[in-house]
Amino acid sequence: MDLREFMEKLKELGELKEIDKEVHWRLEAAAISTLALRSYGVSDPDRGAPAIHFRKIKGYPDGYTLLAEPYAGGWKKPWRRFAIAFGLDPNIPFREFLGWALNRLQSPVKPLIVAGGEVKEEIRMGEEANLFDYPWPYLHQGDGGRYATLDIIAVKHPTTDWINWSNYRVQMYDSHRCILNFTPGQQTADIFYREYEAKGLNMPVNISIAEPSLNAAAAFAPPPFVNEADLAGGLRGAPVELTKAETNEIPVPADAEHVIEAEVLKDVRLPEGPFGEFIGYIHGTHMRPVARVLAITHRSDPIIPYTVEGVKPNSSQPFPVAWFSPALMAGMLMRGYPVTAAGFHPVFTWSNAVVATKVPYPGYPRDVADAYFAFPVVPGHIDTLTIVDEDVDPTDIETVLEELALKVHPKRDVHRLPMGPRVTLNVYYTPEERKRRVGTKTWFDATSKRWDEKEMGPRRLNYEKIYSEEIKSKVDALADEYLKEG
Repeated sequence: MDLREFMEKLKELGELKEIDKEVHWRLEAAAISTLALRSYGVSDPDRGAPAIHFRKIKGYPDGYTLLAEPYAGGWKKPWRRFAIAFGLDPNIPFREFLGWALNRLQSPVKPLIVAGGEVKEEIRMGEEANLFDYPWPYLHQGDGGRYATLDIIAVKHPTTDWINWSNYRVQMYDSHRCILNFTPGQQTADIFYREYEAKGLNMPVNISIAEPSLNAAAAFAPPPFVNEADLAGGLRGAPVELTKAETNEIPVPADAEHVIEAEVLKDVRLPEGPFGEFIGYIHGTHMRPVARVLAITHRSDPIIPYTVEGVKPNSSQPFPVAWFSPALMAGMLMRGYPVTAAGFHPVFTWSNAVVATKVPYPGYPRDVADAYFAFPVVPGHIDTLTIVDEDVDPTDIETVLEELALKVHPKRDVHRLPMGPRVTLNVYYTPEERKRRVGTKTWFDATSKRWDEKEMGPRRLNYEKIYSEEIKSKVDALADEYLKEG
């Protein structure tokens, strides 16, 4: 489904709020959606805050609108909105969602090239392609500018057929230039730095505002030379329709809301930021590559979705839970580790992953940790790992914290790798560590050690473990009578 069909589905389920009163793109829209995240995050931890469609933006024509937090499921089920987007039960348990995602991602579908598409309803070329003709939001007091935060960046490898999609925030620097937060060590960034700029070339790039399956595929972490458009087709169960761009060879989503066609300029840097980071504070500036806008195409009434980074549970948090989790799971299974679930929880904000696994031999948790920190993308982003028993749900934060508190021996089960790469965003890094881009990695062994349930009883006390099937059947049958009010 495209973004508008997704919005209709959210509306049908009572998870989209429409506001017709005029709001300002500068802070006001972001403040309203932030307050909603806080309020609903407490009162409705399963569903979270509704997406908010601001239908009248100050200073912009009718029909130029903002969509706040379209993917912001609650603390308990942050993958919920993606489940809705793919026609699944919104309350699908995490392990079932993980299994579904793994299955679909293993069955990629090639895209279909079509003529035209809704994204070509309006075409602006050259000087007419003005970024500030659109209501890109200013999100946090103290940000360095206005940003696109829920986008798909598409670039083509110069000597192969690989078209790489990714998620990077984009700062609108002026009417015809934007700044891309390309972090070295990530695929799209390295294509620019190593394959274009190092050879004295500018790099064509398309920045799309599109629908959930494209956002999901761009957030996934496949190996190099895998086309995310194929993965998006697998998630959809049907090919993604792409159409020809106006200025380069990189096809664009035919049903996208908005596409910026540009070229990233070699040897040109501008200060990107400050920006309210996903890590939870306003981060300073970085010198980042600059893209010159060549064309803008969009639907006649373009919708710009956004997330307010750093505020939880927002639309950024479901991405590592819903899409990096299956990537990590697939990588572990391919290496032969009997992992039953792997994932992230929004409260950890990329800083800690949890791997649930069988422990087939002594010393196995260390092998899992070594594989984890060697996994592509992980070393630069994530400093800690928690390894838990096979029956623990990595997204059940209460149980994970209980396992950390009760199963981790302060001396024997806390392990450190003295040196590893880091994106330097966490507040605990020193200026020297930030400069060197390295830090310590830590993993916790929260598995049950040397525990024989036949001799010692259940390793975890809960309803399922401590009562016989006979008792549970009897109690389940009479539960309403036993537990009715009064």
